[in-house]
Amino acid sequence: MGSFFLEAVLLGVVAGGFGALLSLPLNAIQTGTMNQVTFSEITFQLRTTPFALFSGIFLATVTGVLGGLLPAFSASRQKITDLLREA
Repeated sequence: MGSFFLEAVLLGVVAGGFGALLSLPLNAIQTGTMNQVTFSEITFQLRTTPFALFSGIFLATVTGVLGGLLPAFSASRQKITDLLREA
């Protein structure tokens, strides 16, 4: 169970880090939207802060742990020989 759980944690951390790297080119992009009735424009700028990056990595890790917990528990309850025959 430990190896499956460790794999789920590592996959969550790697996926979160990859997602954080993909978000960096979007830093400081400015865009806007216009209201056609009042002719007013709202502009906003995307900011990638360290808190947002670490929060994303943390949530990806938690998702990996929760997603890997049930399969790890299920695999730990079966015999290794039975698992190898299924592959």
